[in-house]
Amino acid sequence: MYFQDNLLQTMPRYIASYRQKGDITVAPIEERPANIYENEDFPKKIKFVLQSEKYDSAALKIKLVLPEEKTIDILNLTADCNSEISVDLKDYCRIFGVFRLEIQIFDFKNNLLQNQSLPFSHIRTGEGYFKKTGACGHFLFHDKPDSYANFVFMKKCGIRIFRDDILWENNEIEKGKPELQPNYLHTIDACRKEDIDLCLIFSYGNKFYDEGKSPRTKEGIDAFANYCKTVALLNKGYVNHYEVWNEYNLGFGQSEYDPKQYVKILKAVYTAVKSVCPEAEITAGVTCNAHPMWIKKMLEAGAYDYMDAVSLHPYCGWPDFSYPDEYQGDTEENVKSYIEIIKEYGDLKPVWISEMGWTTGALPQMATREQQAAAISRLFVITETSDVIARTTFYDFRDDGSSPFNMEHHWGLLECENALVPNAAKESYAAVSCLNCFVDGAEYNLKETNFDIKCTKYLKNSEPVNILWSLEGLKDVEIRCENDCKFADMYGNEINLSAGNHTLKIDERISYIIGSDVKILSAKKPSELLADFPFTVGVFPKIEAGTPKIGLYISSHQNGIKGQARIEVAELNICGGYKYFDLDNGGEYISFTDVAEKIDEKKQYSVLVDVLLSDGERIQRKENLSFLSISREKSDITFSLNSSDDYRYIKGEKNPEFGAGVWMYYDDKNLYIDADVYEKEHLQYCTTADRWKDIWDGSSIEVIIQPLYDGNSDITRYNHFGFALLSETNEPVAFKWHTVSGRGIGKFRHCDLRVSRNDNCTKYSVAIPFKQLLPPNIQRQDCKDFGFCFRVNNSSDDKQSLDGYLQLYSGMGSWREPNSYIPSKFGRFTLITE
Repeated sequence: MYFQDNLLQTMPRYIASYRQKGDITVAPIEERPANIYENEDFPKKIKFVLQSEKYDSAALKIKLVLPEEKTIDILNLTADCNSEISVDLKDYCRIFGVFRLEIQIFDFKNNLLQNQSLPFSHIRTGEGYFKKTGACGHFLFHDKPDSYANFVFMKKCGIRIFRDDILWENNEIEKGKPELQPNYLHTIDACRKEDIDLCLIFSYGNKFYDEGKSPRTKEGIDAFANYCKTVALLNKGYVNHYEVWNEYNLGFGQSEYDPKQYVKILKAVYTAVKSVCPEAEITAGVTCNAHPMWIKKMLEAGAYDYMDAVSLHPYCGWPDFSYPDEYQGDTEENVKSYIEIIKEYGDLKPVWISEMGWTTGALPQMATREQQAAAISRLFVITETSDVIARTTFYDFRDDGSSPFNMEHHWGLLECENALVPNAAKESYAAVSCLNCFVDGAEYNLKETNFDIKCTKYLKNSEPVNILWSLEGLKDVEIRCENDCKFADMYGNEINLSAGNHTLKIDERISYIIGSDVKILSAKKPSELLADFPFTVGVFPKIEAGTPKIGLYISSHQNGIKGQARIEVAELNICGGYKYFDLDNGGEYISFTDVAEKIDEKKQYSVLVDVLLSDGERIQRKENLSFLSISREKSDITFSLNSSDDYRYIKGEKNPEFGAGVWMYYDDKNLYIDADVYEKEHLQYCTTADRWKDIWDGSSIEVIIQPLYDGNSDITRYNHFGFALLSETNEPVAFKWHTVSGRGIGKFRHCDLRVSRNDNCTKYSVAIPFKQLLPPNIQRQDCKDFGFCFRVNNSSDDKQSLDGYLQLYSGMGSWREPNSYIPSKFGRFTLITE
């Protein structure tokens, strides 16, 4: 696969590309700034110097790492130290993307002295620029030529919007006398020279007022407003956009995160700035994550008349990676939630995404550099073609540090200033620059989604430009081209396509088809990705004419298989003999064993599955099975929980008046859960929908759903959902604690949830799309099973800590140990590749 998730494979680029200490070091010779080569300016040679006071010479092994991590041995030599070394790249210089030289340095006893990674890039650039998309950064404090160079790099890749902090504490160093310091003035001037549209953030406290936290007294608020007025007046005619504070709702750098207090600050700043710069735009909210309830309370407190726009920071790349147009990271859906609230108070005001990004690094939780490039370039396309997003500034333009294990260090398009090659391009810079090149001068036409392939269409001098990516992993996509055209990857490497039908591999990265209108005919997972899963084995329960049975299921995926199989259930006195099967490719085998013993529908039974194939291979596995099942004949499941039998006590009453009735069913699209919880006060006392971790400490229901696809452990993961009714706002909320790969965590918007309270009953009704339950490229079919666990939380004493809970099956525990979950079968489903 394209993306590299193996830590050992990603380490060289995250560690060895920074300056190494030792007795011998590498010093690059930059013939182009940051080793960035553009368009026809091919990097035919890369040069460096070995520096050492200890060694006169050393042995070198040099490998070239091409885009997509293809590695080529290109040179072994002995080199004198403190002399120039040139590596010939003429055979590879016409490829676009990010490269690096992996340099191993040995002494003459063949001892490895150092690994060094020397980056360079060859990128496409255009003359145009993005109208609605820009970048954040941290340059205003520095006053360094190195920082000024970043504005040149911004302009070259098509970015003309820049957002940065202008800190109160740095610019009012004498009480009552705000004045922009020279480092701020110099950097603002450098930005202006490159024709960059600057957005400044009025942010954070000053030691002279309110203990250095956010202003809360009249003196502090008036002083902050006066500072903002001074900044606006000094930048009048150039800076026309300001944001009031940054992520006030998070509670960072301030006294509190009360929206009412924020509005007091907002009113003072808005009035002061407009008095000297009536043309300036003032943006309010600036919330950490999408936090519509906080914005609603801000508007209720009177913010509407004191703002020109609203902004949010809907990060979706941490701790689980998600792209900006799917699942938890559905950027336009996040913006729509703000729009609906703003309209309640008057005409619509623009909504900004003033921060959003993905950090790279060597930890598994971080994005790979290729994933970051794919996500950011998709974000640019989404913003530029959106009718709901007014502007986006992604976070941020340049890496802030060099530690591969620090998530704060690697949000940028460029490497940091202490890299071996300062400001060297990352894959995301090459991808954004290529996008700007291909859409330069083009007009957006339309966008459509077919077979989970997104296609955004532009017209450039009457010639079509199609931008495509997959929402569901790598696909073989059949297309029809009306004319001869070119197909290009994310970095702009092209191949020719003739008019007619073609099958192309499209994944999460953007790809281009230039010169022809395109129709998508089909898309499916490549057959070669199924080669590791030749067959599936599983068991399932069934009750037929009142008789419980256990079914053994075998299905062949790639090649015909034959052999013998049996099941054993000690607790039910079942020790079946072998039964023979012989299956063609795609064939299925089902055998039923009657259960003579009395069964408990809620209980899990351990079933041994024993399969002996004709080639001698033997598979033995134990599975947990429950007869609380969704059957083919009746597509629903009902069960009840009560405090006398099912309650787990933590504190408070050991057996409160507490019970629940649950009904589950499904159709082709959704899994439905209806639950009636009977308790005198079953409400969630978490006060805000955004502070989602609190939901697990109050009254709520939880469900674990685990899709099982035997033979593929990477996608045998589980989903852990929670649903609640907020007591203060009467708002139903859904959250995800854990999901299958690629679905994100946090607030869950992709379900239809209704929660209401009537007398002593809290009624939950939720429809969860199967697409949200399943890993990418997997679909549901009515012939295999899911794992399942259900829980009702009780919090009536403390309001914010559990008294106890009702639970069907194990796995959640009083301290939320989802990894201890043992799945139970409750139906016949199969997960198959599309």
